[in-house]
Amino acid sequence: MILSVRDLGISIDGRAVLDGVSLDIAPGEIVAIAGPNGAGKSTLLRALAGVGAQAVLVRSGRVTLDGAALSAMGARALGRSIAYLPQERTVHWPLSVERVVALGRLPHGGSGARLSDADRSAIEAAMIATDVLALRSRPVDKLSGGERARVLLARALAQNARVLIADEPTSGLDPAHALQLFGHLTRLAVEGRSMIVALHDLTLAARFCHRLVLLTGGRVHSVGPPASVLVPATLAAVYGIRAEIHEYGGFPVVVAVQSLT
Repeated sequence: MILSVRDLGISIDGRAVLDGVSLDIAPGEIVAIAGPNGAGKSTLLRALAGVGAQAVLVRSGRVTLDGAALSAMGARALGRSIAYLPQERTVHWPLSVERVVALGRLPHGGSGARLSDADRSAIEAAMIATDVLALRSRPVDKLSGGERARVLLARALAQNARVLIADEPTSGLDPAHALQLFGHLTRLAVEGRSMIVALHDLTLAARFCHRLVLLTGGRVHSVGPPASVLVPATLAAVYGIRAEIHEYGGFPVVVAVQSLT
């Protein structure tokens, strides 16, 4: 396993958010983290990425990368191993798209005029993968929300980390770019990289992810291949919906039919 979490318990501002969460992420896996609002998805992703905050209290458990505790790793070493795309898409500086994407190379020592050929190649590849190459000279604060989301995703991809953790990476993306994104993640998985993505789109999770972790109330309710997790009884228990799972064009489609609450 690359990334492991054992019996993780986290409180935020005195409120328990995660309780007894255990999970292993293997090389070449795309793992979806799903669940209703407030289930603890974003908190789990931050813990897996080694991102903390003063208000966060880890009550129990540990997160390890290749057996070493994330808490013992320096920021640069962590950044070379794990790329993290938060749910927040705010950019505070009027930088060009290319300069924002280049920030993903900081853990490797690349910055501004000091960019190596490997840095420039990674930046170019990330912009191509997210379809922002034509925007490379545009100020990022002048872009649409969807374009900005793709730029920040490109910044994470430019890190070329072994593990990519993304919180709602398709938020703000149109259907074409969402499919393009998962096509790229699939290619990275074939190369042996690991992806962990928080998703509300269960159809995307069913189509592209190898495993699905379903959280509710800060605990793991179900984990396994999407076909074994995305069943009507489980979706009713976790989401409070009547759902139907169909197949269209050889791909699973999850349809929320009715709220049960």
